[in-house]
Amino acid sequence: MDKIKNFFKNMPILVSFMLFLLPSVILATVIAISGNPYFYDKAMQLLYSYNETTADGTLLYSAAELVEILPLQDKIYYYMFIILSHAMWVIPILISVIVVPYIFYTIKIKKPMQIMLVSAEKISNENLDFMVDYEAKDEMGELCAAFEKMRFTLEKNNKETWRILEERKKLNAIFAHDLRTPLTVLHGYSDYLLKYIPEERVTKEKLLKTIGTMNQHIVRIENYVQHMNTIQRFEDIQVNCKPVSFFLLVEKLQENTEMMKQKQKVEFQVLADDRMIAIDEHLVHQVFENLISNAIEYTNHQISIVYNLKEDFLLLTVSDDGIGFSKEDLPSITQPFYRSDKDFTEQHFGLGLYTSKKICEKHGGNLILDNNYKGGASITASFQFKS
Repeated sequence: MDKIKNFFKNMPILVSFMLFLLPSVILATVIAISGNPYFYDKAMQLLYSYNETTADGTLLYSAAELVEILPLQDKIYYYMFIILSHAMWVIPILISVIVVPYIFYTIKIKKPMQIMLVSAEKISNENLDFMVDYEAKDEMGELCAAFEKMRFTLEKNNKETWRILEERKKLNAIFAHDLRTPLTVLHGYSDYLLKYIPEERVTKEKLLKTIGTMNQHIVRIENYVQHMNTIQRFEDIQVNCKPVSFFLLVEKLQENTEMMKQKQKVEFQVLADDRMIAIDEHLVHQVFENLISNAIEYTNHQISIVYNLKEDFLLLTVSDDGIGFSKEDLPSITQPFYRSDKDFTEQHFGLGLYTSKKICEKHGGNLILDNNYKGGASITASFQFKS
């Protein structure tokens, strides 16, 4: 039975309708052909049962005269048989034309139509978390499959749009976060010049060097803004390596630290000799300034910085004497927008370490977080370089 049902379900609509209609029309015709003579004969038998014959066998009354002399009850039966004899040509065919299509619609069309109507209603309500499931190989099955393909495409496009919006939201947050540090450095240089130039405590050489450093930060900000406007995801950031002296890079990083620090004591060590390294200086500055910002924010008194070259990696280690990382925080601290339960600072958005880790990985390195022997945080950023 199920095989016959599935065979009929997978059959093309036109063919199945014709196969469904044809037997009913044949049956209706057979009923009409057999039913018409039956009721006609019944009417004639009733009518002529009241006729009489003469001596020579001739009928005494004609059919019209017999109708007039029929008793009322038999006359009703007579007309009923005559009407039924004519109706037998119409009623079966009428039933086959009306009832058969309705049955066909109920079996073949109704279910897929209901599925598509419900699906259309869900889509109009922006609900795409469903499937248009109707297994059939006929036109309705193909239509439902096309409907499901449309739904799937809409769901995929919606997810992609949502992903792009989330990426842009994250990117904008990172952009705003990372602009704070170079602006803080520029603010520090500006305060320095405003304080000491009127007192004539700044030599011409120092003034030109400070202005040059400020100009480098302005160029960094301009390039950063332009670069962030052209990418769709933070992961799309490109590494642009250029040769730079290791000692010169350390000097620039230390100058930035001096401008960023407040009352904290900063110690630093250089554990490698000077050499030329090919590295993306902008990305190194971005990570280093994030680490220094965190250290300044959480340290009690002292910050330690170690600069080193090991094999083909630049290593920058920033340590402080603050509260350090808890065991609960360490696995998640580099996730975007993560904030520790112990973090009560309003300016901390949980993006600095996430950004730094992504940049280090983009540069072939890594970001390692730990606690130092004093109990404070210790973060090492590594960048792969070319000699």
